[in-house]
Amino acid sequence: MRGSRAARWVGMTMVLCIGHPERSPVLPLHPGARYYAAPSPVGTPGGDGTRGRPWDLATALAGGRGGSMVQPGDTIWLLGGVYPGRFDGTLTGTSAAPIVVRQYPGERATIDGNLHVHGAHTVYWGFEITQSNPVPNANDALETYGPDCKFINLVVHDAGKQGMSFWEDEGTSELYGSIFYNNGTHENFDHGVYAASEGGEKWIVDNIVFDNLAYGIHVYVGSRHPFLSNVHVRGNTAFNTGAISRDGFQNANLLIGGDVRTEHMSADSNLLYFPGTTGRNLRLGMPRGDNRDILVRGNYVAGGAVTLLMNGWAQAEVVDNEFIGAGTIVDLTARGGSIVAHAWHGNTYVRDPGARAWRYEGAAYELATWQKITGLGNTGATGTTPMTPRVFVRPNKYEPGRATIIVYNWGHQPTVSADVSSAIHAGTRYELRNVQALLGPPVLSGTYGGGAIEIPMAGVDPPRPVGRTGPTPALARTGPVFDVFILNRTK
Repeated sequence: MRGSRAARWVGMTMVLCIGHPERSPVLPLHPGARYYAAPSPVGTPGGDGTRGRPWDLATALAGGRGGSMVQPGDTIWLLGGVYPGRFDGTLTGTSAAPIVVRQYPGERATIDGNLHVHGAHTVYWGFEITQSNPVPNANDALETYGPDCKFINLVVHDAGKQGMSFWEDEGTSELYGSIFYNNGTHENFDHGVYAASEGGEKWIVDNIVFDNLAYGIHVYVGSRHPFLSNVHVRGNTAFNTGAISRDGFQNANLLIGGDVRTEHMSADSNLLYFPGTTGRNLRLGMPRGDNRDILVRGNYVAGGAVTLLMNGWAQAEVVDNEFIGAGTIVDLTARGGSIVAHAWHGNTYVRDPGARAWRYEGAAYELATWQKITGLGNTGATGTTPMTPRVFVRPNKYEPGRATIIVYNWGHQPTVSADVSSAIHAGTRYELRNVQALLGPPVLSGTYGGGAIEIPMAGVDPPRPVGRTGPTPALARTGPVFDVFILNRTK
């Protein structure tokens, strides 16, 4: 399951191109019939699902007239416009021939309300879910129960509760390449993505999660659940969790851990950012949990009061991570007083090694003493934040010509070079948008000539949350220090 990494220097910028694991094939395609849905009054229950007589969305998600027209391998195209209301998806495909529900190319399809998914082997792809009036609505934007479903390249924002509650307990389900922001109206309860698992397997991969109310990605269950297992959080970008909260940055960009038996978990290649010394950036394990085993590999975690907070794991492999910050770098507690089954190696700590920035069992130490007391060995440290930008390019495995570009611009350079040859070919027309201004003008566009593009790093104003009754904190730009971009090829 190990992804490939290849680093190259472009000018004075280090660009890290990250490959995708072979564990998840792209989609088994069994092309079938094409149907269409449109907002009312164009879409109706009495339509036949053609482009000229489309269904309304409720009819389409129930399988068409009579509930049996849409078959495995079929595609339902969502035509542009706003679909208000609560919708239930009961479509069921097969592993060889999933049903696909997808935004029509070049159009913007928006569900203003809620989508609840119950069917199996269905792919929901590329559309927007939001709530124009989130406070009285106060529901999750996306709530999913169907096994073996995929949720790809969605945009989910301004929900009254969770952006997504990911509940499936059977099969293998995947949340991929989606964008979550400004979700939540209940302080300390509403998250960008909430994921539980009491069976099966979940993959949360290459999503972008920012400015949500409580936690960014919250993999957790409480004591009424029997266990939490097999959730794999890989390649996600999460930043500024709590920016819209009156309490500010206090919760984690990424949490994995429950109040019950928690096992077979992984946090791999995630890219996390807080702008200062508040927030717990990467939090693994709950104090009351029976934390069995976790893999923590290849994460790049910058900023926060604590960059890594790790509670009581019986077994942990913590390898090849980079932790950068001016606060506490690691806060580690042992399970039963022992971390003998921990393997830590290849990690880099960017902090003054003489600072008492490493904690173990509640006490603070400088690095050398912490390593001696914990027995975790010499994993290295540097004294100051690097001045060279770090750029990560993550091609989208489901949409060729699309990629996420994450820039840590440590030297505050006005532009940063990014080699995007892993995502698009020379001669391709492209647009580059800041993820915090998806509907605004591109920050860069043109015909790709190969090699590096120069990304402007002035930043943009973050999107203001909608429909709030109380005061919302002022939202600051993350640029020029940090920004995230979506690259798309155009015709």
